Amino acid sequence: MIPRFLRRYLQMAALNHGVQISRHRHDLDSYFVSKKYEDRLIHRTAQCLDEFLTSQNVFPIDRSIRTTELTRNFYELYKSKPNKGLTGSAGFNSLLSLFSFTQHIQPDLIVESGVFIGQSTWCLRNAAPDATIESFDIDLSHLQYVNSSVHFHEHDWSEFQLPGFEPNKAICFLDDHVDQVRRLLECYERGFKYVCFDDNTPVEWLHLAGHGAPMLDFMFDEDLEDGESIEWQSDGLCYRYDVDLEYLNRGKAVIAEYAKFPVPTLSLTNGFSMGNPLTIVKLKSNQHSNG
Repeated sequence: MIPRFLRRYLQMAALNHGVQISRHRHDLDSYFVSKKYEDRLIHRTAQCLDEFLTSQNVFPIDRSIRTTELTRNFYELYKSKPNKGLTGSAGFNSLLSLFSFTQHIQPDLIVESGVFIGQSTWCLRNAAPDATIESFDIDLSHLQYVNSSVHFHEHDWSEFQLPGFEPNKAICFLDDHVDQVRRLLECYERGFKYVCFDDNTPVEWLHLAGHGAPMLDFMFDEDLEDGESIEWQSDGLCYRYDVDLEYLNRGKAVIAEYAKFPVPTLSLTNGFSMGNPLTIVKLKSNQHSNG
């Protein structure tokens, strides 16, 4: 830990160069000691989550799971977790949504593409302790969560031969900033039924996304024109996306249903960090897949 006097010196030196240094707080670095208000926070978070779970038609709900109990269990897990996050990693509400989705499916197989420090890997392992987890990233040098029961792979998941699996008992979680239509079609060809996307944004948020276009939402945007170019800047870099409606429609054709976990609404409810909605997709059945 940097001593207070040294931190003040560094802050003043940085301000002289037009830079401000501030402490980055992670979700649940600070928390209630008073049980009454901790209970209220958990209850209101659970109520918001439950409204989504009971209204969506994308994946089945396990009626034996009580959302308040699930939320409390995850809250305690997250509060006691070291290395709660780095800039660019998922926060409490995104992981709560992923935890909830995984608990309701209780998959035998989980494929994760995009590991970074292992926040989502930690979440998936806790949500499904007995599942086989295959986690892929082209660069695992930032990994902080290491678990011998997880199979980590430092290459793209499309290069890996998956074992046969039951589609109702498998999920694919994608947070790798790769063309989401491509990933959707890959999941369909491999026989997945349930796919979860992080960082799916509408076209008007594209300037915040950096890269990864096209997103899932693009397939349902009726304002996009075939062949038009969309250009934006992010972090000093220039990006361009050329709309291909035929390609977008190929992706759209394999979707049966999709819905978004209300991550921004959860954040407004409990005050934890804002994140993009977590998008859950149910794919149409692919009779020709090998699993």
